Amino acid sequence: MATKKITTTNGELVDLMNGLFNVQDLKGKGFALKVSDNMKSLQQILEPVEEAGKPTEEFVKFAQDVQKLQQSKDSDAIKKLEESNPELVNARKVQMEKVQEMLKKEAEEVELQVFTKEMLPADISGRQITSLEKIII
Repeated sequence: MATKKITTTNGELVDLMNGLFNVQDLKGKGFALKVSDNMKSLQQILEPVEEAGKPTEEFVKFAQDVQKLQQSKDSDAIKKLEESNPELVNARKVQMEKVQEMLKKEAEEVELQVFTKEMLPADISGRQITSLEKIII
């Protein structure tokens, strides 16, 4: 089983994880097993970033309230709600800035299973191939 060690940023690993999510429904046992194994490896590396980005329960409720107002297209009410919760809005902005900084940082080296061009499913798209090019040989 061929593998490749990858050293890159957390953000590029997130992009690779998204690429794997986008191909996880394609057929092929060998392909599917490698997709699954690579996703598990990336999840372990990216767990600190995911944890850092989790919103508080208070912010989740706030976001749900904003979403309801967006659905009713009440921009004045949204503005009032945001203005009445400046600490909550600011705390989330600071939290997301921290996540953005984490994404720019170099991740720990990860060893992933590679795909040969021959093992790619016939129905894979060019966009999907591009999203996985770091692990296609």
